[in-house]
Amino acid sequence: MIHAPNIVYETLEGETIVIHLDTGNYYSLTGSGVEIWELLEEGGPIAQICAVLARRHARPESEISNTVESFIAGLEREGLVEAGDAPPNGLRAEAADPDRPWEPPKLECYDDMRDFLLVDPIHEVDQTGWPSRKTA
Repeated sequence: MIHAPNIVYETLEGETIVIHLDTGNYYSLTGSGVEIWELLEEGGPIAQICAVLARRHARPESEISNTVESFIAGLEREGLVEAGDAPPNGLRAEAADPDRPWEPPKLECYDDMRDFLLVDPIHEVDQTGWPSRKTA
């Protein structure tokens, strides 16, 4: 499950950009990482995500399950998703497409904008709605 209160994300042109508001880190998800993120957003359990991806890419589930599980474990370590038992909710199944290549998921972390992302006066306002300074 996506750790929604602290995470914002957007998918554009085959890449999902995820920002962790508590750490100021941002992430690039590419390859099948975009699909995995979308399936996590739908609330799919890991086993069902593996099954859906295997069907979509006409691959044996055993071929991709370790990669998918490792990718999701990386998302958990970064605090982007929470471990838990997601109920089987019938993720959308797509017909196999042998021409759709399987690309392993890729997660890249960036912290070069941390200082800018952590400075957010919108969350530090007084009763009138104006920015206020933090007290020590």
